[in-house]
Amino acid sequence: MVFSSKLFLFAFLPVVLCTYMLVPNRIKNYFLLVVSLFFYSFGEPRFVWIMIASVLFNYVVLSNQVRNFGLRLPCHAACLSSDLSESSLRYPLVTDQSSEYSIRYTVTSRR
Repeated sequence: MVFSSKLFLFAFLPVVLCTYMLVPNRIKNYFLLVVSLFFYSFGEPRFVWIMIASVLFNYVVLSNQVRNFGLRLPCHAACLSSDLSESSLRYPLVTDQSSEYSIRYTVTSRR
């Protein structure tokens, strides 16, 4: 399912928006998390476990930093968390040789 498909525009999006308005405020973020994972699993279900691991990793790292430093979140913790989660999402795309849509990333060195 892509954002411009009729299934997304006329079925998925209206149902999610209406349900979001009916969900209590305290669980709206959890609802969006579950719906987002469902949306991405609709397109490529074998990579959902990587997305779940990335979300959990970011939550643990950043909540630990916020607990230790208050709201003054050190930049290096946020950068490390985002870099590691981005690299974990790139890994399957780089190693997947069976797909005709596999993406290859090249690493360039700066001089």
